[in-house]
Amino acid sequence: MTDAQKGQKDLIKMWKREFDRVEIRKLELEIAETKQENDSFLNEKSLVAIWTNFFGNKIIGHYTGGIGLGTLYGDYITQNNFTPFDNFKMADYARSEATRQSENSPATLAKFKISRPIKTINKKKRRTK
Repeated sequence: MTDAQKGQKDLIKMWKREFDRVEIRKLELEIAETKQENDSFLNEKSLVAIWTNFFGNKIIGHYTGGIGLGTLYGDYITQNNFTPFDNFKMADYARSEATRQSENSPATLAKFKISRPIKTINKKKRRTK
């Protein structure tokens, strides 16, 4: 928690023009490392696909009507208000399509749990006269 709070303060100082708000949350991921582990999530209700591509590791969750990922079912978890897939079939479809379309960038599944914001810092509004 101390590292998260220090990082939050550093973000505000370094990129204060980029962010309206910074939140600290607790994130839990149980990441599948094999096909068998993917299949062990069959009855889980809170799943994401983790896709490693040239942009880095991207977490894909449920499509909620936002920007979306175009050819992939789903949306980046940071764009959909941290909404995971609510069933294995859709999460596994997003995982398999990400892997297929990128050819060399594999994706896997993970159980996903994120807390409500523990601490939030909002950008101070500037007063205008």
